[in-house]
Amino acid sequence: MIARVLRGIVTLVGVLAGWSLGIVMLGFNFLGGGELGRYMPIWGHLILVLTCAAVGGAMAFLLAPPLFRAVYRVAGALEQRLSATPIADLVAGALGLLVGLAVAFMLSFLANDLPVFWLSVVVKLSIYMLLGLLGMRLAVRRRSELMDYFAALRRREQERAAQAEGLKPPADKVLDTSAIIDGRIFDVVRAGFVDGRLSVPDFVLQELRHIADSPDPLRRQRGRRGLEMLESIRQELPARVHVVRRERRTGEEVDAALCRIAREEGGCVVTTDYNLNKMAGVQGVRVLNVNELAGAMRQRLLPGEQFTVQILREGREKEQGLAYLDDGTMIVIEGGRPYIGMRRQVEVTSLLQTAAGQMVFVKLV
Repeated sequence: MIARVLRGIVTLVGVLAGWSLGIVMLGFNFLGGGELGRYMPIWGHLILVLTCAAVGGAMAFLLAPPLFRAVYRVAGALEQRLSATPIADLVAGALGLLVGLAVAFMLSFLANDLPVFWLSVVVKLSIYMLLGLLGMRLAVRRRSELMDYFAALRRREQERAAQAEGLKPPADKVLDTSAIIDGRIFDVVRAGFVDGRLSVPDFVLQELRHIADSPDPLRRQRGRRGLEMLESIRQELPARVHVVRRERRTGEEVDAALCRIAREEGGCVVTTDYNLNKMAGVQGVRVLNVNELAGAMRQRLLPGEQFTVQILREGREKEQGLAYLDDGTMIVIEGGRPYIGMRRQVEVTSLLQTAAGQMVFVKLV
């Protein structure tokens, strides 16, 4: 139905175009002897105009279907291309195009003084096309800096608003490679326990890509997992995750650069690396260690406390059984080997804190 309506509109446009062409032909200077209409009777004028209108309408009617198909193909290809283009590229390209056209508008007045009219038009069109394309390409290439600039403006506004209300604005969280690969910080962010912006320096992203391209299968798997988790949280919370363009100084290590960036931006470093944790502490940089957070969230048990566990497998020592709490804490059950696969009531006898976490020793009740 819509196709028929559009075809009718195109046909009507063709009729009007042919009618207008017939009128123009009547006023055409024929062989220098005056207007063509002077050599024709009145009914000849009408026949010429109607003939032109009929020819224009017939051509439009016949050409409408292939024209529609061509338009649909172009529109489909354009839609597919735009759908595959990141929104940041579209926004940056649009802003660059507007800036380029604005500059071209101001410079186009210089072409008004050209003596030849058509040359002036050509120069103006060239200026508009050149500066518009240049502005768009530059903006797309520098889109990361543009996004960082607008994000910085928004952050300053939030800081001013927070200071006006007597509140402290949330600090940026600078992620290192170990925290991204670990991935638990993203679950904490999703749960709403961490505020502020998650900043990923571009050299950290490059290091993560090198790990993902490593010939070692384990390192390659860890790197790809980190990239996938970072992309997942970026799609879920695009306003929270930012890749910042910060260069390392000559001879500066990655850990030192992370501490410097966090100190300059008044943020904190998020890591699971023990050495980076200590380095940042020495430099007075605040650190969020995901391992310390996980340890703080473990269930606290006291000697003499009783609870029920599922004995899963045998332990190292004779007659020992092993079980685990929901947070992964290992439970060592004295005399639990005969009861593997069963649920038993146990009582805490002692606790052992290790670098990997806590071990709980229990006995059967």
